[in-house]
Parts: sequence; C-alpha cells; structure tokens
Amino acid sequence: GVPPLQGGRGIREAVARRWALVHAGAQRRHVMSNIVVESLSNDGRRARARTVLVVYEVANAPGSQIHLHGMGVYDDELILVEGAWRFCERRLILDRRDYFAPGWTSTK
Repeated sequence: GVPPLQGGRGIREAVARRWALVHAGAQRRHVMSNIVVESLSNDGRRARARTVLVVYEVANAPGSQIHLHGMGVYDDELILVEGAWRFCERRLILDRRDYFAPGWTSTK
C-alpha cells in the first residue's frame, strides 16, 4: 500500500500528481453522498463522518461510454478547532481495489 499522507503540503502534492495522471486521457467525477456524522465526545468537539463515494470516468473522445471507476466509503475523524472542523484522520475503504491504479490506494 501507500504510506499515509500527512500535512497540507504532502496532501496537495500527492493530489496534484494524481490529478495530472487521472486527467491525461479521461475525465472523472468523484461523487460523494449520504454523509452521516456522529459525535465522538461529550463536549461536541470530536466527530466521525462516513461518506459514500462513487467515481465515474469517460474518455476524452466523442461518443465515449461512461464507466464506473470506483466505489467506497470515506471514514473520517474530525475535531473542532477554533470554530472550524478539521480532519484528524481519513480512511478510504474501497469496495473493490481493482478499479484503481496500482499503488494509488491504501486502507490506512
């Protein structure tokens, strides 16, 4: 698997590299829905969010078919810092790993 991404800069750089690869020959839509949030603490400063994700892809050519590229769930731990919610941790749990390019995904 891929080691966890840490810090804003590390995450931005990894996403920029992936974005360039992903959009070289196709267009994708990363659709997130059915977000469920639950409190993890009595003071309301920690929460868990689970979000369903579906990724569709269509080649950059006239008449191309739309394909399901991936499905899964984001399992996030959040913390309230100075009035804004921040990610403590994000896990991507894939329904099927073979949809994604080798080396791109990790369950931690």
